[in-house]
Amino acid sequence: MYIFVIGNGMYITGRCTGGYGTILAVLIEFQRQTQEIQKFFLVVSSIKNTKLVKKKYQKVSKLSKIKLNIKFFLLEKNNSNEYKKNK
Repeated sequence: MYIFVIGNGMYITGRCTGGYGTILAVLIEFQRQTQEIQKFFLVVSSIKNTKLVKKKYQKVSKLSKIKLNIKFFLLEKNNSNEYKKNK
């Protein structure tokens, strides 16, 4: 199974909180129980956000002893409004 998620805010990864977010935590637990996630794609809006998400993922992966094959997609030009051009 391939999972695509757009965004990396509080609900997805727990950004700006001490937690790991609802979506990331659910995916880790789903992978623990099923081993069905082949790849997890995450679309982020900036290099800074990518680095923060990687740190969160590494922490939760180490705690849970579960790994996801995670791939990051960065919007062009490090611009959080880039997606609006593709309407």
